[in-house]
Amino acid sequence: MEDLSLGQSVRVLGYEIRKMPLGAYLKALRTVEALPSRLLDACFPGLDAGGVMRELLKLDSAMLRRVCADAAANIPEYLIGVVAELSGVPRERLKEDENIGLDGLLRIVNAVIEVNRLEDVFGQALALKKTVSAMTAGSRA
Repeated sequence: MEDLSLGQSVRVLGYEIRKMPLGAYLKALRTVEALPSRLLDACFPGLDAGGVMRELLKLDSAMLRRVCADAAANIPEYLIGVVAELSGVPRERLKEDENIGLDGLLRIVNAVIEVNRLEDVFGQALALKKTVSAMTAGSRA
């Protein structure tokens, strides 16, 4: 049996990145899941899905530039929020700590992946999906 106590936390740029409990992971997934609607709200404020579709039917180069600029302006702030949730490092520190910067932000993301063994998690999830698909296909035969 493997020792699950190994790698429960790692220190990056003075911040302790800890293994997330399942509830924190699920909360982060809900935050990521909200990205498309938040981007639509930022790019097409006040419009519902039908209004967005009507606007997109009128898409020209000026609108495309505006939509891309609105998305580009909102994505970094959103991503910083996701990294803050996943890492436990406060959002303002991620934005304002001069020791972090872009390279440090990526080091923190890598630490979250390492401590939470996310590569293993995704590998196991894919294997489970294949198993379930095979079982489902076998039950239809």
